[in-house]
Amino acid sequence: MKNNLKDLARRILYLVLCVSHSQGKKNNIVLFSTRRGGSTLFSQLITNSNKKMRYYDHLFSWYQTDFSSRKYFSVSKNNQEIFPNFNNKNYFELVNSGVHIARTICNPFSNDFVRKSNRILYKVTEAKGLFDWFFEKNDIYIIYQIRHPIATALSIMRLGWDLTISSYLNNEKFVKEYLGDDKYNYCIEIINSDNLLSKYVLNWVLENLIPLKSKNLNSVYIISYEEMLINPNKYFSVLKSYLDLDDYDGISSFLNTPSRSSSFSNQDTINDMKSSNINSLITKWKKNISDKEERKLMKILEKFELDIYRFGEFSINKNYLSNYDL
Repeated sequence: MKNNLKDLARRILYLVLCVSHSQGKKNNIVLFSTRRGGSTLFSQLITNSNKKMRYYDHLFSWYQTDFSSRKYFSVSKNNQEIFPNFNNKNYFELVNSGVHIARTICNPFSNDFVRKSNRILYKVTEAKGLFDWFFEKNDIYIIYQIRHPIATALSIMRLGWDLTISSYLNNEKFVKEYLGDDKYNYCIEIINSDNLLSKYVLNWVLENLIPLKSKNLNSVYIISYEEMLINPNKYFSVLKSYLDLDDYDGISSFLNTPSRSSSFSNQDTINDMKSSNINSLITKWKKNISDKEERKLMKILEKFELDIYRFGEFSINKNYLSNYDL
């Protein structure tokens, strides 16, 4: 009841403050990412380039939306939108056209508040199954951001966030098209094991399997959390051109400014960000993971014929780096 009242108050504020969207000349942006994958910091980098760019965080997340948006969802709570259907496509079109305002910042005193937007950045973490559908649209820029599966899994596990594995294994179409009996049984073995970290790595695999197996993967701009931290100026220069971003000087403070989601990070990580300790940010997950355990965890990716991250390497396989003169 308390959350419903807060949601209602937020909706009233949208009306009072005349929060609206009228599309400008530049294409909107869809950022596919994974929870705890560095997407919040990356999103801030993009949105700071345009004061009229609205940011929709976790567009398809049950927990990051409200009753007014959830009525368009096909699933509930922590499930995933695995395949395009009338409900999720209609929801996106309503938001993209400005007919429906999804959950967004409503505090007029916040630096991130946007009353009348002319461009939108969508962060999509719970609906990577819509990856190919977005390629049917000619007025959207698509980015696929990714982070090392073990680092991502450890971060989500530390926070105690739910697994989404069951959403995929209970979807008959997904099992038939992407798993088959062999990989399905392999998933069940991991679920029934006592190794919690292996379950979260498997979760990373299943959530990213559709985009990583997509025929459109070579057409999307791929950027890794690690490479962005290593050389942000180079990546921002390319992204600025690729996404048609406005000029601004925010890149200089990119690394030493904790993101909106920094409250989920431990103090060591926040300190590393403030001091630009890049090596620690990228490699710290390895401190308590032996080579033997790392090899075992990375075999989960190998089982699904995924080599975008490989054993013994902290960053993305260079073969997957987008070919934009990097």
